[in-house]
Amino acid sequence: MVSPNIPVTANPAIDAAAIVPSSDEIDPNPRAIYVAVTGDLTVVMAGGSQVTFNGVPAGIFPISVKKVLASSTASGMVGLY
Repeated sequence: MVSPNIPVTANPAIDAAAIVPSSDEIDPNPRAIYVAVTGDLTVVMAGGSQVTFNGVPAGIFPISVKKVLASSTASGMVGLY
């Protein structure tokens, strides 16, 4: 039986890797990012637009990105694939 407090997803992550903020592209693009320490997250989305998410809380952030830029203040990031 599945607990009613735990969401069931159709496509859970099957792999993970640490993300080091830089100007380098992440290949392949993660389907989500786990953030360990709250802060700002500046990324280039998989679609190409650059955006800063201010005050991202610790937890899983469901975005697919090409880059996590060094200007990000959130830390402890892990890409979920």
